[in-house]
Amino acid sequence: MSVLSRCLRHLVVSALLLPVPGLAQSLLATPGEVIGQLEGVVLEGDQYFLDGWTCQQGAAASLKLHVYAGASAYDTPQGQFLFEGTSRYLAEPAVDALCGAGSGGRYRFHVPLPEQVLAAVGGQPVYVHGLRVVDGVRNSALANSGKIRFPRPLAGAPRGCMASLWGDVAERNAYPSNNAQGHGQPWVYMAWVWRETPLVETNHSVSVARSQDLVTWYNTCGEKLALPLTTASRAVVDPIQTNQGVLNNVGVGFDAEGRPVLTYQKYKAVYSETQRPVWTTQVYNARLEGTQWTIHEMTAWKTQHVLVGGGSLPRTSTSVSYSVPRATNTGAVVQTFSRADADTTGSPASGNWTLSAAGTDLAVTTTPGAGIDYDTFTRPVPGLPAEAQVKESRESGWVTPFSLRLVRPRVQKEAIVLRGNWDGDGNRAGLFLPKTRTFLLQRRDGPQRFTFGPAATPFLPLVGDWNQDGLSTLGIVDPVTERYYLRDTLEGGTADVSGTGGVAALGATDGPTAWDSQDPALTYYLRWEALPTNRDQPYDCTGRPLNAYQPSETTCPAKFLTRLVVWRYDPATQAWKSSPVDQAWGGSSAAFDFVVFKRHQLVAYYDAERRVKVAIRNGEGAWSYKVLDDQFKGWDSHNYLNLEVDDNHDVHLSGDLHGHPLTYWRSRGLVPSTFSRQPMVGALETRATYPRFYRSPTGDFLFKYRQGSSGDGEWIINRYDVRNYRWSRLVDQPLFGR
Repeated sequence: MSVLSRCLRHLVVSALLLPVPGLAQSLLATPGEVIGQLEGVVLEGDQYFLDGWTCQQGAAASLKLHVYAGASAYDTPQGQFLFEGTSRYLAEPAVDALCGAGSGGRYRFHVPLPEQVLAAVGGQPVYVHGLRVVDGVRNSALANSGKIRFPRPLAGAPRGCMASLWGDVAERNAYPSNNAQGHGQPWVYMAWVWRETPLVETNHSVSVARSQDLVTWYNTCGEKLALPLTTASRAVVDPIQTNQGVLNNVGVGFDAEGRPVLTYQKYKAVYSETQRPVWTTQVYNARLEGTQWTIHEMTAWKTQHVLVGGGSLPRTSTSVSYSVPRATNTGAVVQTFSRADADTTGSPASGNWTLSAAGTDLAVTTTPGAGIDYDTFTRPVPGLPAEAQVKESRESGWVTPFSLRLVRPRVQKEAIVLRGNWDGDGNRAGLFLPKTRTFLLQRRDGPQRFTFGPAATPFLPLVGDWNQDGLSTLGIVDPVTERYYLRDTLEGGTADVSGTGGVAALGATDGPTAWDSQDPALTYYLRWEALPTNRDQPYDCTGRPLNAYQPSETTCPAKFLTRLVVWRYDPATQAWKSSPVDQAWGGSSAAFDFVVFKRHQLVAYYDAERRVKVAIRNGEGAWSYKVLDDQFKGWDSHNYLNLEVDDNHDVHLSGDLHGHPLTYWRSRGLVPSTFSRQPMVGALETRATYPRFYRSPTGDFLFKYRQGSSGDGEWIINRYDVRNYRWSRLVDQPLFGR
């Protein structure tokens, strides 16, 4: 087959991916052929459109389109003809070049899909033919015809309850968010996108599901979703197709009314009959309002962050970032946006902004975001001293600057570990779930569960012997107002003692306010420096990025080292203090992990020899260390480290994974020397990536990871039995299927 034939076949017959908006795939084509691509079905408000481009090469004319369902006009049996459209909008220069008839061609189409068509053929494959204006050639089906499905009418398949429109049969995997639960809400929400290949441009279908136990999942129409979740699962909120600019970082937040909000980015296209098309990247918040998801465009930015390629994406002048919305203790809703460096006029500018979020309104105001998040109990502390932000000196001639990493710790807020003398025979484990005000206690005769306290306020737990009978009981405190409620017995009900202020004098033996007078999430930082991602490839000994692994990558390890330091704000002296931890490997953006658990600080990192290492200290004491039996190759930013503390105060650690056999270590207590490699379940652990320890809404200690590869993987969830020290599957099948 000639080069000409192969390129034409690639475009018209067997294209897998939709094009990056604004760009068209280069090819050699026979003059006079009808070419083009179906780029997707786009939902704008309540109206679906077919988007793409088509032309007859060498002819400076717009083309008619014929839209078919089920099969093309040339298949046997033939597809069902539905309606005619027109390519009426100006195309970009790359499409003009392919069409070969000069500039200014009206080759782009943005055709509305009639409601009666969706009612008749929803779920069937879409085929679009461009109609020749000069005889002698075939009215070819556009590339990607048959790979996208007609949507069903929104009345029967609303946002959050529709299947993916990407209909190609291929291996794929999901990229899920962290689970998120609103205060006083029984539901835990999880968002995700699907990916067809290892390339980021093949992300599609922003989706969400919710559960109360992480075992049984539902869409927001109340329909139970069968596991594993697939693209056929009715859970899509925004039916974005591939190459439409969605990143695999969809997050879930909540407004002040507890309504879930999905935050994500995608391309926005503007077509015109008089001007060339313009693509930009915008941030969107999809909020569940009653029983319907409404999508709100939050930004008016001027640049496009083009997403292409595999591996970890490097930051560029068009990169953007953002947080999910979050409620503060004043009831305000705030969200953080980071505008592209190349965009100097788009709105909003980079910063923390207040949202107008009442009722059906959801927009960025002109008021900077302020206040304390709902899940914290401190007032803002002074910024880090200049000393903490001074970059380390590097040798003359070093090419790529190291980035300063200042990371706040993770602290236990979804499930707070407690200890108390519940039965008079010594301390036993306990757990408090703030979102539902639930206590789980390990009693002598078995586990005990009960709720206590008003539902509207985010409380923190207290443990103490309030009536001086020698037994520990419980209480709760509003960290903002210091309003507290105490029980003399281990059960729910009305408080035996309540009051406001003077919490420190209550004599609590456990609980966040007993560990620290300020929230450690704001009073600690872990500081180091790291080279930016080079799409997971190495740097040479001058700091020059390489495009392949070369022998020089390990000949000068000392040049990639950094100082690892913990900074802590001391409320007593109102000053920041530094505590050097170790020399660490800074040659990769693979993240270290930093946890503050009660008064202990725990750091997992790669040391100067790129070995996995753990450092732990209690309060202001000395650091204790343990080097583990694993060495990082040193470049892949996927190979982050993740640690967490369970109900028994044992520390769990996993990481250095990107399609590798699962690594897992566990300690006995907060003692680094006791860490050892441990088995987990033993099956589906050969190609692990994205490890994460977390809690279920009922307090179970869980571990999630992907088995497989990007574009071809499934997600596994394991549950840890804290009484028997054993792992098992939370559910028998993967959470997501291929």
